[in-house]
Amino acid sequence: MSVPYHSTINMDEHEKNLMTGTLEQRKEAFKEDEELMRETTKFITEVIETAATEASKRKIQSEGAGAGEGSRLKGGDTIAGWNNRARGFCNRILNALCPCFTNHELFAWTPYRYRFTRP
Repeated sequence: MSVPYHSTINMDEHEKNLMTGTLEQRKEAFKEDEELMRETTKFITEVIETAATEASKRKIQSEGAGAGEGSRLKGGDTIAGWNNRARGFCNRILNALCPCFTNHELFAWTPYRYRFTRP
């Protein structure tokens, strides 16, 4: 097995180009460094594999969640979701009937004990 010999002057110049050279010099110095290229390739491969596994997991989850009637974002089966949908529906009706009556005025008009209670 032969060990390649690199002079220290060449290595110092290589390090200098890698750290402080122009963009083109830094690119060339990076491409010439086998260890950096190997580590970069390894990192990029790991990122791509992780992204592929996450994408497949999300696809499986979305297919499984699609079997239900609705998602949690649309109100689902939670009380808070239906409460938000009902509040939005009532706000749209109120704004259609009386557009001068804003939510802030309604909030100020509502008695304090009814503001934050759950149904």
